[in-house]
Amino acid sequence: MSRLRVSSGDAFLLATALVWGGSFPTGKVVLEVAPPLTFSSIRFLLASLLLFAIIAWRGQSLRLSGRDLLHVAVIGMFGFTLFQGLWAAGLTLTTASKASILISTSPAFAALIAMTRGDRPSGRSWAGIVTAFAGVYLVVNNGLTRLQLDAATWQGDLMFVGVSLLWAVYTTLSPPLLQKHGAVKTTAYSMAIGALLLLPAGLWQAGGADWGRTDWVIGLNFVFITVFSAALGFLWWFEGIGKLGVARAMPYMYLVPVFGVISAALFLGETLSGIQIIGGILVLAGVSLARSG
Repeated sequence: MSRLRVSSGDAFLLATALVWGGSFPTGKVVLEVAPPLTFSSIRFLLASLLLFAIIAWRGQSLRLSGRDLLHVAVIGMFGFTLFQGLWAAGLTLTTASKASILISTSPAFAALIAMTRGDRPSGRSWAGIVTAFAGVYLVVNNGLTRLQLDAATWQGDLMFVGVSLLWAVYTTLSPPLLQKHGAVKTTAYSMAIGALLLLPAGLWQAGGADWGRTDWVIGLNFVFITVFSAALGFLWWFEGIGKLGVARAMPYMYLVPVFGVISAALFLGETLSGIQIIGGILVLAGVSLARSG
């Protein structure tokens, strides 16, 4: 009998999916105390410093031209100022389980953006886009025949659809910088600039927080979501892609909402209805179709 061989690339990607999925319930815990914009700005400012330290430790150059710095500021605004600000705000208004599923629709949005730039999606891609958004409808609506939005979470649900769109914009604008400067350097700069743009609003929100409620559990969750989900998660993702290639790495992204739902059930006691589970499966199936098309 042949043994299943797991390479270091597989290990990096599996670890990435695990920590990114776990970011939803851990973020939910921290946001019980920290205001959303304070949380996101401080989290990614610290994570970017860790990435810069890793780049320097590797002996790589940190230099960027003025033109590239402007480009990285634009993608940082979409990928971290707007994306992460809305991510944290949305997570306070919906469940970690639903958030981890809804954000997975980003590739479907990326396909639509590509269409506006002259790339015509294939029939398979269109089928995937329609299937993914049908799944979104089931996850948000929790029903088939009539509109019955959950009054407690619908605003957060719609925010995460917007979050997914913002991430698609970020990934669409990033390739020229990724090819020129590498993924980790591009991520470190866009993360730092995005966090700095968000910092004034974060500091303003910090004044109204009840920081006396902070305890070691909140602290551990913040360390996990900053060091592992934000900094090391990106680093492991790029290491895995470097070893296995993009095509073999992408299926691991389908594990992120799976780990998100499982960890939310284990640590927060969240549950999904049967209709919402079907919706989640449709989202992942649709994204897979859109990617393959």
